[in-house]
Amino acid sequence: VAASKGWNIPGLKCGQMILSNPADVAAFAPYAEDAGDTVGLLGARAAAAVYQDDGGWLAEVLTYLRGNREELARGVAEIPGMGLSPVEGTYIDWLDCRELALPGGPATFFRRHAGVALTDGQSCGAAGEGFARLVFAMPRPILRRALAQMRDGVLAR
Repeated sequence: VAASKGWNIPGLKCGQMILSNPADVAAFAPYAEDAGDTVGLLGARAAAAVYQDDGGWLAEVLTYLRGNREELARGVAEIPGMGLSPVEGTYIDWLDCRELALPGGPATFFRRHAGVALTDGQSCGAAGEGFARLVFAMPRPILRRALAQMRDGVLAR
């Protein structure tokens, strides 16, 4: 785990490994020295601070992300042939574009025809072919604009 994603403090070098049983402790023991050498003091202090009291920031972010997820579902529903995978505990969703049969794959199509950058699902493994990954952790107006451009790109082809 790390505070880096939840509280948006990447690069501070302070992930934590939580082991809950003796077998895991034994399995990771040979790596303990290496893992401990990469923690930054600023990262440790920042992690301790947000874990103790973040002033409600994380709860607000999670509420905003839920709203973005709902906005994403509405936007995808307006793109004929596109589906959406259910997500849990992340701000990245899989867009199912298999029915669209987009030339060059979904990520290439949407970059060229909608001006929207996505991750091609196939870059995550063969099971991702025909899918694109969209990071929906962004200001809602930008998400709406991206979805409208994607819809327009699909409808115009």
